[in-house]
Amino acid sequence: MKNIIILSLLFLSVCACTTKNRVEINGNISGASKQTVYLEQINVGNTIVIDSLKTNKKGEFTFKSKVENPMFYTVKINNENIPLLVKAGEKISIKGNVKKISNYSVEGSEGSELIKELNVEKRLNFLALDSLQKLYAALPEDKKFDTERKRISDEWDTVFMRQVRYSRNFIITYATSPVAYYALYQQLPDGSFILDPINENYSYRVVATSMKAIYPESQYTKALLAHFDRIQQEMRNLKMKRFINESGSDLPELQLPNAKGDTVSLASLKNKLIVLDFSALGEEGAEEHYKSLQNTYNKFRSRGVEIYQVCFDKNRLLWQELVSGYGIKWVCVWDETGSSLRTWNVQNLPSNYILNSKHEIVGKNLFGASLNDRLNDLLK
Repeated sequence: MKNIIILSLLFLSVCACTTKNRVEINGNISGASKQTVYLEQINVGNTIVIDSLKTNKKGEFTFKSKVENPMFYTVKINNENIPLLVKAGEKISIKGNVKKISNYSVEGSEGSELIKELNVEKRLNFLALDSLQKLYAALPEDKKFDTERKRISDEWDTVFMRQVRYSRNFIITYATSPVAYYALYQQLPDGSFILDPINENYSYRVVATSMKAIYPESQYTKALLAHFDRIQQEMRNLKMKRFINESGSDLPELQLPNAKGDTVSLASLKNKLIVLDFSALGEEGAEEHYKSLQNTYNKFRSRGVEIYQVCFDKNRLLWQELVSGYGIKWVCVWDETGSSLRTWNVQNLPSNYILNSKHEIVGKNLFGASLNDRLNDLLK
């Protein structure tokens, strides 16, 4: 008897879990009698049909599915799509007319209702943008229409920014829902994102942080986090390019004492390819960094490469002992105040720049084999 009770409880538990993950999607599309309806699952890399059926005479249909994490689905009928955000346990009701599916209504799914709200706003703004674009294209080339061209262009920018602000605010308002992910990746007609990943980095950060905390196992979360990492790397690359372009040959000078107390300037290394290194000899991992520099120095010193190493050890005497103990032959100086960290925009130790013979930055934060490869390229 006891075993029967235990088995019964287990059965009920399994049934409860199964029921909990179920999703039911009911539709009533007037004018869609005996038409085929498809239920599609929107994955990160593709869209797959997970079910299909024919409506009854009244245009009614019912799909049943199972989900664990929230999923994006599409109900497709008559080549028109009804996008949905489904969660476990939801019973969703869709109503519409086959002649104008975009005017559908949806109940029983907050996420799906919000998707509709998003798309309605986007459609209105895109209609306005399309009209303005056609007006602009219809204007004659004559210069007397330049004022009108400028007016239309400004109005186009205003409408576009209205859409951008709407998307930003929507994401902030619904940051804890996967619908924010949907808003993040809405696209312009040319396939680019309404919220540009570089210019709208904050929005991507908000959604990535929220999704990681609430839905860590979701395929959308994993894809977004990977994309966000690429965005961050691209931003770092752009920052570096900007710094290189703006710096030109007017780089900050360095005049610091070596272990003997003699002041050595960076400018004194004329017509040299320079590895400008920022590090600390007494920090953890410094020995490995020293060995890497030694390897580079041995390989390239005969080819006109010099190392100018700026150290930030807190104790001067200890630093001098380390310079002697390592037997450092390149220029190694000490920055007592750390002022060069600010002037050279150094964020972490170790860091480095590669400077060519004109004292222009031609590389940054390359170490070991990557540093050697870059030096080889520059010496060709």
